[in-house]
Amino acid sequence: MRRSPLLLLAGLLAITAASTTATPPQVPVPSMPEEGRLPDSEVDLYPRPRPAVTVGTRSAPRSSSGIEEGPLPETLRQQLKREARTRTDLPVATELGPASPLTQTRPRPGIVSRFEGLDRSEAGGAFPPDTSLAVGPGHVLQVVNVGARLFTRDGEEVDSASLFDHFGVVQNRILTDPKVHFDPFTSRFFMVVLEISFADGEAYLHLSLSKTATPPSLGAEDWCNYRYSTVRRESFGDYPGLGMNERWLAVSMNNFGFSGGFVGSRLFVIDKSKVAGELSSCPSFKLYTFNLDLDESGNVVFNPQPAQHYDETGEKDTPLFAVSSHFDRRGAGSAYAIWRIAGKRKKPKLSHEIVAAEAYSIPPNAAQPGNLEVDSGDQRVMQQATYRNGQLWFAHATACEVKGSSSTLSCVRVSRVRPLADGGPVIDFQATLGRKNEYMFWPGVIVTADGDVIVASLRSGPDRLLETAVFGLRSGAARFEEIMARAKFSKPRTTEPGVCTPINLSFTPDGRLIARSGDYLGLALDLSTDEIWVSGEHGKTGQFGIGCMWGTEVVRTRF
Repeated sequence: MRRSPLLLLAGLLAITAASTTATPPQVPVPSMPEEGRLPDSEVDLYPRPRPAVTVGTRSAPRSSSGIEEGPLPETLRQQLKREARTRTDLPVATELGPASPLTQTRPRPGIVSRFEGLDRSEAGGAFPPDTSLAVGPGHVLQVVNVGARLFTRDGEEVDSASLFDHFGVVQNRILTDPKVHFDPFTSRFFMVVLEISFADGEAYLHLSLSKTATPPSLGAEDWCNYRYSTVRRESFGDYPGLGMNERWLAVSMNNFGFSGGFVGSRLFVIDKSKVAGELSSCPSFKLYTFNLDLDESGNVVFNPQPAQHYDETGEKDTPLFAVSSHFDRRGAGSAYAIWRIAGKRKKPKLSHEIVAAEAYSIPPNAAQPGNLEVDSGDQRVMQQATYRNGQLWFAHATACEVKGSSSTLSCVRVSRVRPLADGGPVIDFQATLGRKNEYMFWPGVIVTADGDVIVASLRSGPDRLLETAVFGLRSGAARFEEIMARAKFSKPRTTEPGVCTPINLSFTPDGRLIARSGDYLGLALDLSTDEIWVSGEHGKTGQFGIGCMWGTEVVRTRF
């Protein structure tokens, strides 16, 4: 649930405020110790910057004025998105290339299987969907606002549940922004969701982990559920990021005041290695908290996205990496913050360095058939990064130019960092990806064992309703290509294309009506086959043939 500020929940807030004040539900969870707050001396939030350098070297200075990693005011954000259409100083995108010739050493690329996922009518009527996906050895788990479904790998339903029922939350509260991941180090599903009550001034992070690698249901007998307050200085947590490595699990979030205003970002960290052998019995764990507040220049940090690690780093302090965008007060950036959560002893420590990058900026809103635009988000890294083969990959949207297009577009910026390079992190690869007259936004990235890089994003255009695109970079290749060009469809795609515009509408600060998509999509790696699973959204005809609602599809594909 993206807020800057909280315009999108106006209707929900009115409903919540009118509801009867409820006592927090008595959730059956294991006992939780008090917050493991680290001394300030151990939270190295702003290390001394290195001298300014160019892309391909190690770091850029932290500005003494004007750099703001926090959210821009919504009025300014929408103004900049309109101005982006007339800018002339934008990066020129590398257009996606055709599929390369088939090789004899790999299975034929394309769609392996596909099946229908949850839609709005099945998930409790919430919008937007905010789809997340995880794949285990026997099951596929899809979560959306506000439901979950467990599938077999062939798409048969195993179990479905409301997230209110799964986590034991009363219905007059808000649940939002579910995320799920299958952890290769513990062979467990991990799920998070946020609970908010504006009427009671309460907010919680819910964490759920499966007792086995193949949970037979979504019921309490097969999962361990934990709850932790996110309230700080009369604010609630929003937009969680979820990442983990062989030792640490991290959840990031942004805190906004119940009465408005950005308070700061937070990182919750668990040392899961301490309880790895006890996960089937729902052990207690200690939670460490890092509060990322203003620095001496008044700059803020907005929600570092923890990485999903698929390899061990080999470092004694077992670092878990995270990344956040680093931009000025008009949304223009040319650097990122690379975060390191690590510790040789009991407590984790947090540090970060700023690395220089190619310029990026807020993208324009996305066109689609008709006059109703889609909010394309902004230039922040908003989905988890991926660590594999000693490299940290991440993606975000940016304004760009594509040859032959009549206006500025929203493209995908993909970056690779070597976080363990001698002397500090270094960016050694960047690409801005786009297609003529198409808008791409809310991207995610994942890396296979062979080193192939897969990127998925939502996309739309003047002649294309909202759908999900998947494209990839073969290990050692020089150009991204659209994966589904091999599937011999009349138009390349992965998930079902939209047939209408879902009624997920909101108003901009200047009173314009705009369509809302989810803030992220499902992108998961199948560890047993190295195949890629994608779950994206589209518009579908509503129940009884009336209206338009969001739907999802789960697609299994190989590159």
